[in-house]
Amino acid sequence: NSLNPNDRIPIISSHTAVNGFDTIADSIKDKDNQKKVLNSKFFSWSINLSKEEIRYINESNGLIGVMLDKGRYAGIRRLKKIEEIKNKTIRKEAYLQLIFDNIFFYIEAVGNKTAWDILSLGSDFDGIITHFDDYDKMSKITQLKSDLINYLSETEFKKDLWFDYTPENIMHKIFFSNANTFLKKHFI
Repeated sequence: NSLNPNDRIPIISSHTAVNGFDTIADSIKDKDNQKKVLNSKFFSWSINLSKEEIRYINESNGLIGVMLDKGRYAGIRRLKKIEEIKNKTIRKEAYLQLIFDNIFFYIEAVGNKTAWDILSLGSDFDGIITHFDDYDKMSKITQLKSDLINYLSETEFKKDLWFDYTPENIMHKIFFSNANTFLKKHFI
């Protein structure tokens, strides 16, 4: 893309989460192993995206598929702490918070409204994943979308990064319109 700035190729990350690092170099500085993810907020392996990678994807007008593998969202201790919550409602809210921690990392990395244009659903339900307890199959995607809208509406989590979108707008973009727009632009 740097050689052809007028004919940029969009970068696609089909299904991923974030690693919490600022740069690619930071994310590969230490070897990916259990120790690296033991106490981290995010799943800090280099397979997940750093802020630098997110910005590259945004600059290319690419697409990031937000995956639904809870094992790739958080460090080991953080995830274990959530899984130990006995109350199903509180545990579900903790998972929703985990999803939004990842989503807003993407938005913070880009730092402007265009960040909302690159996110889509990349569930990875066709792979071997550790699904979120209440969202274990595609038939529950509508419920996930509804729960995410309700969570944002009730908590106003990081509202300054909504960039005047409503929770409904944000979820519609992630669950449908961003991927649809991308496909129409590049494949139809």
